Amino acid sequence: MFGAAGRETSGRILVEGVPVPARDPAASLKSGIALLTNDRLGEGILQSFTLIENICLPILSRFSGARGVLDFAEMKRTTEKNIQRLRVNAPGPSALARQLSGGNQQKVLFAKWLETKPKIFVMDEPTIGVDVGAKEEIRRIIDEIASAGVGVVLVTTELDELVLLCDRVLVMFRGAVIGELSGEAVNRERILHAAACGEIQAAAA
Repeated sequence: MFGAAGRETSGRILVEGVPVPARDPAASLKSGIALLTNDRLGEGILQSFTLIENICLPILSRFSGARGVLDFAEMKRTTEKNIQRLRVNAPGPSALARQLSGGNQQKVLFAKWLETKPKIFVMDEPTIGVDVGAKEEIRRIIDEIASAGVGVVLVTTELDELVLLCDRVLVMFRGAVIGELSGEAVNRERILHAAACGEIQAAAA
């Protein structure tokens, strides 16, 4: 959906009725699509960079003043705001990302993409590799993002996340979508059955 995989795809993506060019992450970002990848260390966080740099990197043009000089004070204020809003446990905005726990690094990635003001936020395994406490906090953040009107596309193997957070669940089997669950049908038993058997279980009479 974001265009980052470099694989052949089919279908169309429209944001507010406007088509988004396929396989073009820059166009996706400009159209209001954000992507949280499932590889925090390899594709997400910049471990040797500060939190300021990590959070502000996609939106540097916002801080560019006369002659292209960056407003570092405003970048710092933006980072401090996000540290408070997402309750990131960090020494401060100038801390290096590698100093943070996995859960707090993940919050920094959420902050980075939220600052792009996305209309659609694609999250691929957003709680992978974090402890139980961090999982709960990240799920709260996802719920708040959705409540604010952002469309959330959640890709996860965590059944609890599907049941707790999703209005609709599309179940895949052997690489293809085999059905949709919504409302009260979004429960562990029916999701497991569909994923294991390749069919959507009929609702109880």
